[in-house]
Amino acid sequence: GSKSRPVNGQECPGQKWMYVSQTIPIPVENATPLDLSSLFNANCAKDFDDDGKEYAAELLPAAGLRRLGSDQVPFNFPGNQPDKNNCVLAAGQQFKLPANVNGDTLYLLGACAKGNHKTRIGFQLTNGRTDFRPFELNDWNGKNHANDEIGLDFEYRQTPAGRNFIPTKMWIVQ
Repeated sequence: GSKSRPVNGQECPGQKWMYVSQTIPIPVENATPLDLSSLFNANCAKDFDDDGKEYAAELLPAAGLRRLGSDQVPFNFPGNQPDKNNCVLAAGQQFKLPANVNGDTLYLLGACAKGNHKTRIGFQLTNGRTDFRPFELNDWNGKNHANDEIGLDFEYRQTPAGRNFIPTKMWIVQ
């Protein structure tokens, strides 16, 4: 056979198509997991959605450092103690980054209840100005925002009636 080429100047003689079958993730290097324990004000294994549904405590990670996602982002986990808070329910809290932390990417591990949300996070700069950046966060039971990556995936959630085999997730957002 033969191929016909456009003669109207729209041809692209250097173009070549490739099919990529595999991507190789590159781990995040020199990342500093932040200690947010002073901001913990909720327990994700206690009524996460305000309707009695929650992450199953027995499925939560043990205390310590874990690397999550294709970029192997390090996160510190507090473990799960029944009567201790283990997460931050975002409500306008502020925290300072340690003085020795440098970087240009902030990774968050989180989830929403009752739908996906678009929100903003503010960064107070050294000149006193606050720079707000938008981000989208998926619901713990679904995925709509393509930029969120699964950080933790659980096979069920807990309800007042017992285990409910609806998968739940915590998402990595940057």
